[in-house]
Amino acid sequence: MGMKKIYEFILWISLFLMVVVSIVFHNSKVKLEVENEKNIEICEKRIASLLTSNSIENRKIIPLSVQNILTDNKKCILFADTTILVLLSKPQCNKCQEKELYRLIEFGSKEDIKIIGITTKSNMVLVAIQKKLNRFDFPVFTVDEGIFYTNLAFDDEFPQILYIVNGIVHSAFKPIPMDDEFSENYYKYLLNKIKREL
Repeated sequence: MGMKKIYEFILWISLFLMVVVSIVFHNSKVKLEVENEKNIEICEKRIASLLTSNSIENRKIIPLSVQNILTDNKKCILFADTTILVLLSKPQCNKCQEKELYRLIEFGSKEDIKIIGITTKSNMVLVAIQKKLNRFDFPVFTVDEGIFYTNLAFDDEFPQILYIVNGIVHSAFKPIPMDDEFSENYYKYLLNKIKREL
């Protein structure tokens, strides 16, 4: 009688362990599938971003008549030297754009590269508030919508980053929200590109 109870106990413990192992296995499998789908989605977004960015390489950027969003001063930007041009509009993700701009400012200060922001007149107030709140130290200017979307922007998602040397786009980049690794890899690539071109 005692042995029968022991066998029943062992049987129930075995069944319980099998159920637990089955649940853990199922959850791990589901988690792995979700991670794989997320990785595939990230890769697809990165490829799409790079393909879109490549479409603007070697484009000539004409001199721009611009107006400073904080001082209203007008000037002409010739892009005669090495410049990083940041196109700002309504971002997909405010926090992501802020993070990207901080990363960009840090990169520019290390490499001593001029950074200029450009936005449209319709987004001027939004970008000016963001500039003041986050203390971005590079100047931001406005241009007409037509020039912004026809001559400068290469996609409808912002920010967009153009690396310009002597008026020619040498590299373009569109960050992906919440993908810090992609942005960090781009700035490493850009650093190597700048060093090769010096």
